[in-house]
Amino acid sequence: MDQIKDLLRAQLDHTIDRIRHLGGGVVFHEFPDAGGEHAVPNDEGELSSQREERERSFGARRALIEKANQLAEALERLRRREYGICQDRRGVISPSRLRAVPQATAYVLCPDPQERGIS
Repeated sequence: MDQIKDLLRAQLDHTIDRIRHLGGGVVFHEFPDAGGEHAVPNDEGELSSQREERERSFGARRALIEKANQLAEALERLRRREYGICQDRRGVISPSRLRAVPQATAYVLCPDPQERGIS
């Protein structure tokens, strides 16, 4: 179990580092003068490109935050001795699945709604 705990912590630390690297700065696209030297460009193509980049960055950050939460929850399940147990059907999740997706909450034939992308 110590190996699993170390793996989960290492992945959580790595994910948190990636979140920090992406940052979460405020964008002043509604107020061009508020940005000083970082004001929004007048070129519509460049503005569109910046918006797309910002949306990708926010999407990546959101996905990393979700992964960090899942890893933290996996550590909590490990602490409660519930790690590796399917949350829906209480069956055992295979070790190979847990190696591939350490934060898994369901076995392959029983994916939970979050893993399928269903809310």
